[in-house]
Amino acid sequence: MLRLFRLSAVLILTGVLLGGCEFKDLTLNRVDSFKIDEMSKEGMRGTISLVITNPNNYAINVTGADFDLYSSGVKVGDAQLHRSFKIKANSTETYPVQLKGNLPNLLAGGITSLIGALSGKSPEINIKGDLKARAFLVSKTIPIDVKTKIPLDGFKR
Repeated sequence: MLRLFRLSAVLILTGVLLGGCEFKDLTLNRVDSFKIDEMSKEGMRGTISLVITNPNNYAINVTGADFDLYSSGVKVGDAQLHRSFKIKANSTETYPVQLKGNLPNLLAGGITSLIGALSGKSPEINIKGDLKARAFLVSKTIPIDVKTKIPLDGFKR
């Protein structure tokens, strides 16, 4: 009987602790810059500086990401998180996010962006996909769908 009581108490306590760990969604505010670190026939590796808001009282580890990239409505490629990173609690900060991916249709979607860039307009990119985040023992997949302009001065190689 005492053993059953202990087991029940442990299960209830665990449920209360884990139930309170539900975290609020992160917000991807904008892209500050984009830098191509490496390009080859296998794909590319780059760093994109993202301004992210974490409304939670604790840091969150981003452990994975899988994005589709669109330019002018045309899918130009996909990207995955190259290296995990930590987002500080109760903050809105810029994080350099290392991605790796393939851009097989860059030319198709990039022509419109290139014409806009030549006329002085920053190219717009649409990022759709999922961000995999973790805090304590709780994991969550956060859907991302953001359109943002990439500053021309942010393109570096």
